[in-house]
Amino acid sequence: VSTQSTWDVERFQLMQFVIPNRRVERAFKKDGKWAVASLDKTTNANLEEVYDCLVVATGTHAKPKWPQLKGQDVYKGKIEHAGYYRGAEAYKDKTVVVVGAGETAGDIVWELSKECKKVILSVRRGAFVIPRWNKQQNIPSDFDTCRVRFCPPTWVHSRLIHFADWLSGKRQRKDAEYEVSNHFMNTLGCDPLDSFSTKTSLFTRSLATGAAEEKPEPLELTENGIKFVDGTCADVDVVLLCTGFQANFQFLEGAPHCPSCLYNRVFSPELGSSVAWVGFARPSIGTIPVLSELQARWAALVFKGERRLPEPKTMLKLINKHETMLKRQFAHYDRLKTVNYVESCDRVADEIGCRPNFFSLLLTAPSLVPKVIAGPMCGFAFRLNGPGARFDYAAEILKAMPVSFPCTRVSFHILTNWFFFPMLFLRNPKISPSNTLF
Repeated sequence: VSTQSTWDVERFQLMQFVIPNRRVERAFKKDGKWAVASLDKTTNANLEEVYDCLVVATGTHAKPKWPQLKGQDVYKGKIEHAGYYRGAEAYKDKTVVVVGAGETAGDIVWELSKECKKVILSVRRGAFVIPRWNKQQNIPSDFDTCRVRFCPPTWVHSRLIHFADWLSGKRQRKDAEYEVSNHFMNTLGCDPLDSFSTKTSLFTRSLATGAAEEKPEPLELTENGIKFVDGTCADVDVVLLCTGFQANFQFLEGAPHCPSCLYNRVFSPELGSSVAWVGFARPSIGTIPVLSELQARWAALVFKGERRLPEPKTMLKLINKHETMLKRQFAHYDRLKTVNYVESCDRVADEIGCRPNFFSLLLTAPSLVPKVIAGPMCGFAFRLNGPGARFDYAAEILKAMPVSFPCTRVSFHILTNWFFFPMLFLRNPKISPSNTLF
């Protein structure tokens, strides 16, 4: 991502448009355009500039989410949020309880276990733990985000994951780390795809070796420690909250209260086509940059007048249908960000007109078909056709990428998903929740 971003900045000479040390205070409509009031931190001057269009790209991690813990007013230790974590050295020889089971919590537990006197991981429910590196295939786990694996509905895919986990447990030697991961998914109760997955497994090593201890969710804080819902207590010096973040775009006049109120998480029915949100959709499994790139491409086409949005009433209707679908799909649905990766990419790609055309690829470049279907879901797959296409360059990159599954596993997934596999080939420029299986 860093290399691609640097390449884009240099090729399009974007640095001339970047204004550092500027804080946006307010954005509001003025004579049919957008006025942006900002503070220049260098000169301390208040400025106001007018633009035709506006892109909100402040991200989903703009504002830490602080839960209210019972007894925190009497607790004498420190209560901190992971958003301000800068390294394990600050917690050397201390007892720390980490609240949460996401990627941030997992990485922090791994780091703290090497410096702290004692580390406790407090989790409310289980998590689907995905190691960053696939030892079986010797590739990064990101390469598992392929269409052939994610084409069926979530409930079907979840059953396949449970079956594969059971089968691998029968065939492979069960080490301590495997047992911890299995405990998080099965014993603590977590369907693999009903919420965000935890895309790091280093913390399981800390738990397996005893360098960290697992506890249930907190019940209350005491004067010198914490009490958990199972009745156990512990004296702790620091409570480190890995409880997530929330989007913050209160500076924008008339902005919706959360990203789920946006059409495809990009456009507001009330504010129209002159303002777009980019980067406010977090896939349960998958990467934010690929989806954000598609959102940015779509926004640019809409701003230029080359794509039109549905009527506001139609957008509201589709938003409600989409939210209903996501609530059915994710048992632990976070309406602020959670989306299905493949479905969301294809949904925006259909608006752009750049969704891969598999029938065309079969005729013109058959060697790319397994790369697009069984390879990682990356932005280059959406550069093969449509606006902004760079077929030769994208094809070169895709051919260099490994297929995430060997032929036997691809065949297995196609056979087990035979009913849903045709969804890979469906192309609908106005795809909506009512005509998709995702």
